[in-house]
Amino acid sequence: MADDAAVTREYDGYFGRTTVAETLTDFYGFDLVVHRWDLGRALGQEVRWTEEEMDRLETAMKGFGDALYSEGVCKPAVDVPTDADRQTRLLGLMGRRA
Repeated sequence: MADDAAVTREYDGYFGRTTVAETLTDFYGFDLVVHRWDLGRALGQEVRWTEEEMDRLETAMKGFGDALYSEGVCKPAVDVPTDADRQTRLLGLMGRRA
């Protein structure tokens, strides 16, 4: 988005007052990173998230609260081994099995 006025525009979103930039980062950014894993998994490829991506996912998930488990978002969390790495723990919170 090349227009600063467009991305800084505020509006009342599902989680309260926000901007277009925050929605693109928090919601759509979350969606793209998670679905990159989904697609890679479906194609039999390993997808590893960076620490920065996992930081953003954790922040977004906290911001979503219970809405994370709304219809069409994420399935209920699944158990993961106690010694699971960070990515596996995040996937488990999103109802995905690594």
